[in-house]
Amino acid sequence: MAGLFRVPVRRQQILLVAGDLTILLVSLLLAFVIARFAHFNILFVLDRFTGGSLIYFLVYLVVFFVGQLYEVERRYRESHSFFHICVLVAASFVIIATLYYAIPFWRIARRVMAIQAPIVAVLIYLWRSGYDLVSRRFVAPRSILLVGAGETARSLIRDIHAGYGGEFRIAGIIDDEPSLQGTAIEGVPVLGDSRRIADVAATEGIEAIVFSSDFHSALNGNLVRHILELKTRGVKVFELPTFYMRMTGKVPVRYIEDRWLLFGQDFPGLAAQERQRLLRLIDLGVALASLLVLSPLILAAALLVKLTSKGPILYRQERLGLARRPYQLLKFRTMVADAEKEGGPQWAREGDQRVTAVGRILRRSRIDEIPQFVNVLKGEMSVIGPRPERAHFVDLLEKEIPYFGLRFAVRPGVTGWAQVNFPYGNSVEDAHTKLQYDLYYIQERSLFLDAVIMLKTLQTIVFRPGY
Repeated sequence: MAGLFRVPVRRQQILLVAGDLTILLVSLLLAFVIARFAHFNILFVLDRFTGGSLIYFLVYLVVFFVGQLYEVERRYRESHSFFHICVLVAASFVIIATLYYAIPFWRIARRVMAIQAPIVAVLIYLWRSGYDLVSRRFVAPRSILLVGAGETARSLIRDIHAGYGGEFRIAGIIDDEPSLQGTAIEGVPVLGDSRRIADVAATEGIEAIVFSSDFHSALNGNLVRHILELKTRGVKVFELPTFYMRMTGKVPVRYIEDRWLLFGQDFPGLAAQERQRLLRLIDLGVALASLLVLSPLILAAALLVKLTSKGPILYRQERLGLARRPYQLLKFRTMVADAEKEGGPQWAREGDQRVTAVGRILRRSRIDEIPQFVNVLKGEMSVIGPRPERAHFVDLLEKEIPYFGLRFAVRPGVTGWAQVNFPYGNSVEDAHTKLQYDLYYIQERSLFLDAVIMLKTLQTIVFRPGY
């Protein structure tokens, strides 16, 4: 478990990026040698082509990110085939060549880039093919000890088994309940009571201890001393919500207590007024640029909606924004006119018969969301934030989901951390999952996290339409 500027990062991803950077550097040096521009000398390349090299590295990493090469759980799929990698390398080549044309004083020669591209494609494919052997050697699962055997611990165990088994190994559980001794919970053994923490940590090679909120034994002097001794030896100690949040990029809203939010979380992304003004300027710039660049697409979409179904081009619906202030959300109409005239407010659902043929295309490509940039210009929305909700569903969800109202601490967004990590929701349980992502974004908001969300939005549009 690692983090980069408030963005959860897996160790496997760090290893993949390190391998890719090595390959990019080696392939560039080889291309210089083959093109007879230089001897095999890294200093020559970095000294003469510093700006060009930075563009080269940055573009490749961004394209690989958008192309899902750093989605650890997807690395075995056909999307990481040699053909897929070749397409990504070709896209990188075109983008780099375009940038070099615009800023020729930072240019690396075209023949060097032409030689380098196939080298990168082959080496990246071989690296991905052999990654499993390397990762088993250098990224062994970290041993975790859970303290407390309640429902919060069970939830964490299930999540780790479902998607993080390659990164964490839950060695066991500590609990003071006598009836649990010698049993197993979700396949994880209960190894004793709190008096055995130090012994278990030494025996199992524990790297992190995670305290569940439903561990109710008193922290007596002996237990505190044992925990402090383990911390001095490098063992990390976490509250379960903090560990869960850093691991998954979600806040476990059903398993946290008020005191964790009151005393443990500072909401740094909401504090500074200067930062809020900067974010507002960025919103205005992105919204204006998007409306200008996408104007031909906006015109085409408007004509298609008008010519293929009766009703207005734009769909207006009241949503709740910052501090629950209502506003009129704008979207291209994707349903038949008066779709809720008889049934009232309904969840969006897969295969919804109210959606028109053109509307399905607009939804899958996210083109229907473009008019929301007008809401951004008006200050009703941000480019990035929680998905805007209707008052009807807010009333329902606040009764079912703890802390749902915290999402109104920021403006809703055209895209967001929840939108790029979880598909469209059509149930209370889906709304609960998305709220976990929304609260993570509200707590950890930063410009770097916003940049990651923008890249993941592009990734979603290109590779996961309709997500």
